Amino acid sequence: MALPDPSQTYREDKAGSGPASGLYEAQIGKALGIKPPAIWPLVVSALHEFGIDSLNVQIAAAATCQVECGFRPIAERRADPRKQPSLYHAQERYWPWHGRGLIQLTWERNYRAAGKALGIDLISDPDKALEPETSARVLAWFFDVNGVADAADARDWELVRRRVNGGLNAWPEFKRCVQRLLEVV
Repeated sequence: MALPDPSQTYREDKAGSGPASGLYEAQIGKALGIKPPAIWPLVVSALHEFGIDSLNVQIAAAATCQVECGFRPIAERRADPRKQPSLYHAQERYWPWHGRGLIQLTWERNYRAAGKALGIDLISDPDKALEPETSARVLAWFFDVNGVADAADARDWELVRRRVNGGLNAWPEFKRCVQRLLEVV
């Protein structure tokens, strides 16, 4: 199945039978009180590439992008060993494969698996996960292989957050984002 043109004003449904409801940049901006995210068409294209572009998955992706990075592929900040020694030592376990991108891909095994699935060498150049298109594809891959999309389609928003984050960090903000996004669709 070909990737949709990100400039299109509709999203195809999974069966490819025509337009389906989708979440648009302007809706995200309005719901979350932010500038409409320019990266969003890349995220929707990536979700489509993996066949997981339902409205609920788009809502989960948008809420995740807002909570994790404000819709900007970013790199995790390295803790100062003098000011935050326990965090610094925790980061030692996975550095240099620290959080990057829209979903904060972390750990060598995840960089290796994502790179293999996407046909990108993320081991020798983990900063590629910061490139907008790659970051969007990593998010979609992660949603697909970790059951995040299934949890979103079941509207189990707490499970979505747990599968992305491993816990409920930023849960109140994530839940608020989901509620606001549901109100605009």
